[in-house]
Amino acid sequence: MAGKVNLSQKDTYLLWGRAAGRCEFEGCNKILYRDNFSLRSLNLAERAHIVARSPNGPRGDLDCSRSLVDNIDNVMLLCRECHDRIDSDSSSFPAVVLKEMKNKHEKRIEFLTGFDNEKSSHIVTYSANIGDIRVPIDFNSAVMSMIRNGRTPAEPFAIDLSNAGNALKDDSAQFWEVEERNLVTKFNQKLLDRISETGDIRHSSLFAIAPVPLLIKLGSLFTDKCPVDIYQKKREPSTWDWGCRDLKTKFHISVPECKFDTVALVLSLSADINTEDVYKTLGKNISVWHVRAETPNYDCIVTLEELGLFRNIMRETLNKIKKCHGADNVIHTFAAIPISAAIEVGRVWMPRADLPMQTYNRLPNRNFQKALLIGKENIR
Repeated sequence: MAGKVNLSQKDTYLLWGRAAGRCEFEGCNKILYRDNFSLRSLNLAERAHIVARSPNGPRGDLDCSRSLVDNIDNVMLLCRECHDRIDSDSSSFPAVVLKEMKNKHEKRIEFLTGFDNEKSSHIVTYSANIGDIRVPIDFNSAVMSMIRNGRTPAEPFAIDLSNAGNALKDDSAQFWEVEERNLVTKFNQKLLDRISETGDIRHSSLFAIAPVPLLIKLGSLFTDKCPVDIYQKKREPSTWDWGCRDLKTKFHISVPECKFDTVALVLSLSADINTEDVYKTLGKNISVWHVRAETPNYDCIVTLEELGLFRNIMRETLNKIKKCHGADNVIHTFAAIPISAAIEVGRVWMPRADLPMQTYNRLPNRNFQKALLIGKENIR
């Protein structure tokens, strides 16, 4: 191991500050001021020379060792394991590699701590079974997408609304009852009080993967209670980042020719829903309103601007349906839409102004199954 590092007290504080008390070895990032098991405050840090103080030491240099001996830019803050690693195998960790690690770590810390408090946001996650598969939300991926979006996490953990113990599949009525009860309960316990009572949650960032009816329900819980950024999961590449493109997806409303008592709203964004499948569920004597992407596909919403366009047309559609069919009705909602759009359907829906929405879930055999009734308390 390299010789002792004799930094001044000022430079020692500066090194700790630049490293934010974490190991600077790339991929480690271990906290060095607390024991992970006992949670006691401890100094677990070791200061390591990049270029050894002796020409014969790890990464030693005849010309530079003496001049860099106590230069803070030549010292890394490391945990014991990483210190042993770089010095016992110095050929795999040359000075140029360690300097790059140190610079990247300290620049990242400077970047993260440079955000205004107004840019902090509470990460909220929710996942539920789609069929018999539940995809958990990776906290680190969420954090990185937030940072690239100009925000930082307000807490070092997510507020998770998931019911991880639910083994039911989404083709059973019990699944919807259990998930809705869990979602409402956890939202009220973990979020609502902190939004309305204590007021310490001023902004949320929402990451969710669940069947569409549950995403709509989730959006209806948020409404405008608290500003929230919605994130859209991409498949390729796997990321939560919003994209950008010049040619925006356009959305159109198709108004029914005949007016019947039963109202259906079909949302064809990520795939086209055949009206015949809706007739098989509700019968022929229905008024079908259709909001459709110009070319329905999974990537119909890639940008925040496109999500905003959909939100606007959804608001317009809900207004028109109520005006046409009256205030004592229910909107039977059939949707093939991306995650973000499903959440925005719930957010744009207003509990005191809009008609209740009976949502349906599409089964693998293409039949539709009743799922959640959004706004059931509004039914007279």
